[in-house]
Amino acid sequence: MFGSDGMLGIGGRVIFGTIEGNVGSVEKMQHLVMVAMWLLLASLEYLVIVALLAEAMTGS
Repeated sequence: MFGSDGMLGIGGRVIFGTIEGNVGSVEKMQHLVMVAMWLLLASLEYLVIVALLAEAMTGS
């Protein structure tokens, strides 16, 4: 479904590399950064949704 250059392709390679236990510290850092970015995006999306809901409730 996703190409090898897609986000899931890169993330999948890093995750499977970690499971196999043959990754260096650089790849582990890249995996941690990717997870942190996903969490950041998810929290930002949540804040935007909450802000839009609050604005919709008070605006109308």
